[in-house]
Amino acid sequence: MSQAQPKYVKVINGCAETILIYIWYRKTPKPTRRRRTKYILRPGKVTPPLPWNRLVGGKGFESWRTKECITVDELPDEDRFAQIVNISEEPLSIEVAPETEARKREKTTVTVAPRERSRTLDLTSVTEPGRLNQLIQEKKILLKPHYEIGPTTGRRGAVASYVGESVYICYECGGPIIFRGSPPRPVHI
Repeated sequence: MSQAQPKYVKVINGCAETILIYIWYRKTPKPTRRRRTKYILRPGKVTPPLPWNRLVGGKGFESWRTKECITVDELPDEDRFAQIVNISEEPLSIEVAPETEARKREKTTVTVAPRERSRTLDLTSVTEPGRLNQLIQEKKILLKPHYEIGPTTGRRGAVASYVGESVYICYECGGPIIFRGSPPRPVHI
């Protein structure tokens, strides 16, 4: 049930020519939301943070990886997003107050039923982190990190990245969101 945490990297093109970096996704029987599948990396440019395990299986990985002019820099890990798994026999409530520029900080409560999981939450928005740690020590909850969310893209307001897309915090629920479509619509991860 545990999944290994992928390392996040930035790919830097030091070559004179443009290269294509493909992202690997597992094929699903149902059509999924539109995702970015490749990056066109011009000379001297850098990709946003990308999970290494998504690059390894991508088309043409060996061709660009073996070039000496391509640099791959590893980024530091950050376990900021997780699901709360309630392993007790009683419902638990956790207060979160997302900090956003769009609105003033408002509290909301996340209730997790017995033997269920919460949606993915930004752990920095939990108003009582001491209580969260106490529930972990009492073996009432487990934290299941969301490893697909990595370091920030550096764009204004973005707190993290999701396979190259900027991740923001929903000001209503404290969960991670990305924007897709035209006009942009928030999509909870």
